Amino acid sequence: MKKTYKIDVDCANCANKMEEAAKNTAGVKDATVNFMMLKMIVEFEDGQNPKSVMQDVLKNCKKLRMTARSSSKIKNFHRRMEEKAGAE
Repeated sequence: MKKTYKIDVDCANCANKMEEAAKNTAGVKDATVNFMMLKMIVEFEDGQNPKSVMQDVLKNCKKLRMTARSSSKIKNFHRRMEEKAGAE
């Protein structure tokens, strides 16, 4: 069974990571993220409950989002520190 879901993603790299996270979730046979259309198409393994599996997909995608935000904060911190050092 295939289902299509609307997603909220800011960049193509994040879309690729979301796709990988979905593909690596138990119960997912295949997943495709279309960044331009902001959609995720998920094909579920036979006998799987799509609602239950999607809860796991969402958890995995949220983990990525938190990691990306932390990474972004660290990069911004380093950038600000470099700017301060250059200004002195």
